[in-house]
Amino acid sequence: MIFIFFDPSFSKTSEFVQERNSVIANKKYQIQNGSTHEKWNSVLVKVFHGCFALRVLTFLKEQHESAEQPLLVDEDKIIKEADRLYLSHQYREIYKVLYPYSSSSSDEILWRLARATFEVGRASDSEKDAIVWLEEAYGYVERALGLNERNGSAHKWCAILTDYVMRYRSIKDRISKSVDVRHHFERALELTPTDATVHFLLGQWCYTFADLTWYQRKVAAIVFATPPTSTYEEALEHFENAERLDPDFYSMNLLMLGKTYLKLNNKEKAIQFLKRAKEYPQRTVDDEKAAKEASSLLQKLGATI
Repeated sequence: MIFIFFDPSFSKTSEFVQERNSVIANKKYQIQNGSTHEKWNSVLVKVFHGCFALRVLTFLKEQHESAEQPLLVDEDKIIKEADRLYLSHQYREIYKVLYPYSSSSSDEILWRLARATFEVGRASDSEKDAIVWLEEAYGYVERALGLNERNGSAHKWCAILTDYVMRYRSIKDRISKSVDVRHHFERALELTPTDATVHFLLGQWCYTFADLTWYQRKVAAIVFATPPTSTYEEALEHFENAERLDPDFYSMNLLMLGKTYLKLNNKEKAIQFLKRAKEYPQRTVDDEKAAKEASSLLQKLGATI
């Protein structure tokens, strides 16, 4: 229903999943079997009982408090590093950078962690793994919004994640959440009106509901007393705004402009944008998909490619 950015350099996550699982398995082994040092600590706990346990708890509390201190000092540095890695599609590395701060009370850290976790999950070869990653990501962005409802990026990623999680459920479930998805996109637009990506995503939402099949409309009518609707004109307005704010920022926006103009029977404009989508530099999987679909549509229109 919604096309989101995709990183071609990270098409598989099996290595990362194995690495994370290996760490977890090793930890479980240590807990179950215990090293000599751990066994000796266990004896000490039994000997000193509450007194020793209290000292351990006090130590852990101090460690926990001191561990959170650097986050307050280095938050800007961490965010800059995460954003730098995002530009080069290094989602796995972003996750490694941000995950230690997953208990943070910073909405800026949490929505970025949600974004990275989403990308890791979306590239997973296993549907089961993907669902686990996506639900983890949703938890982070939900907390980010709980901390700061006025964070536009958190609203944007909440909408994206809500829709993606619903993709693994029924059509009815996905349609039932569509109003929430639009609400978060619209709130993101209120808070960050110059974000071209939000305009694109809202355009996608509008195009999808303008283009619903008869079966999907029936499902929507069952879920809602008044089903959500939209028009191709509304979709076009968002796609054009996105292009105006950030020209050529996304191959899929060019493709959707072409497809929307086709729906509005403006063949000349459609061909213009489809050609631009086809000729767009192919750096990501989305770029490849846009070029392929644009090429196919141009052939059907009999346009010179």
